[in-house]
Amino acid sequence: HFSDCENLIHLLHRLVDQGHTVIVIEHNTDLLEEADYLVEIGPEGGDLGGRVLFQGPVSGLSQCPASPTRPFLTGNGDARTAGSRTRKNAAMRSANSPLPTK
Repeated sequence: HFSDCENLIHLLHRLVDQGHTVIVIEHNTDLLEEADYLVEIGPEGGDLGGRVLFQGPVSGLSQCPASPTRPFLTGNGDARTAGSRTRKNAAMRSANSPLPTK
């Protein structure tokens, strides 16, 4: 539900404001858009997944053509299928700095 997601986003922001690091595994695009740092693992689940497709600020995801999530964050995806994928997305937000990249 939208109101549940909105409440969760406010709670996560409060935790970060208190100095906590929050790691969330989620596919809801409203929540992903709030992340400071995103790690997308996929492209699917099981044997078809397990590769890091993208890591960095959410704004950088638009430059990742291999991302199955990109169309949903840029408004070009079908919202009816967004939650049916088996990939995992970890939205990360930290009170300090983003996780280091390779």
